[in-house]
Amino acid sequence: MYLDDCDSGDTIEGNVLVDCSSKVYDFDGNVLKLLDQFVMPDNLIVSTHRAPPGGGTDPKGWARVAGSRDVPLVPGFADEAGHDFTLRKDARLLKELPSYETIPFHRIGIYQDGCRRTLPPQ
Repeated sequence: MYLDDCDSGDTIEGNVLVDCSSKVYDFDGNVLKLLDQFVMPDNLIVSTHRAPPGGGTDPKGWARVAGSRDVPLVPGFADEAGHDFTLRKDARLLKELPSYETIPFHRIGIYQDGCRRTLPPQ
């Protein structure tokens, strides 16, 4: 996520970023002076096998959890290999971020209807 000084009134809320290979946010110098003006609650950076990228102090509304090579963090996705990132009821991420609202993955994406009679191959 990148915010520069042309942004205003942005809301960055309820994001869970898992195993990112580079820093997950970058704020323009002027934005850094105004971070308290942005609404950014309940964002979580998750690294399952190493320390998360970036460092320093995260802005208000951001939290980090991390595992290690020896003790990996298991986020609690229903079927990560099958790309079902719905969180199980016992998911560790829900414990780390209790106000997190589950994402209705089954309602996201393209679907068949009167305008789209067939779906493209996956």
